[in-house]
Amino acid sequence: MITGLSRLERDFRWVPPENLHITLKFLGDVKPEDISAVTDAIRNVARGKRPFMVTIGNVSAFPSPANPRIIWVGVTEGTEALRSLAGEVDNALSQLGFPRETRPFTGHITIGRRRSHSNHSGMRNRLPLDVPRISSFVVSSVEVMRSVLGPGAPTYSVISSAKLE
Repeated sequence: MITGLSRLERDFRWVPPENLHITLKFLGDVKPEDISAVTDAIRNVARGKRPFMVTIGNVSAFPSPANPRIIWVGVTEGTEALRSLAGEVDNALSQLGFPRETRPFTGHITIGRRRSHSNHSGMRNRLPLDVPRISSFVVSSVEVMRSVLGPGAPTYSVISSAKLE
């Protein structure tokens, strides 16, 4: 799908397959001395949770299809389980001093980011794309990730992983 969209709009930086993920909570810069507390909080949230299925489909954009800055694929099945998990992560991390989310959780996978402010009528006229089902997968763990921004795509590495039991 990303290959097809990239032919429509070349002014987007498309996310490499190995970087595709669902963000439950973005933390920003975390002090090294706080990382173990974050990983412990995530392990506590994961403890006792069962793995669940998620299906993704429906391609759209933030802030809107008329002004696409980020192209994403939304979660179409498993939304409640994912929303609940994100809420518990938010609660646990708020107890460590991280600000609570102010917007409702929208389960999605970012697949592209606009590079410039040029006209994107080619993409604008095609969004949202109603794709009933693109892929399904099992959510079986929650990872605490480090992202390092650079001139190209961000580099991600797993700091810790907490299995859903």
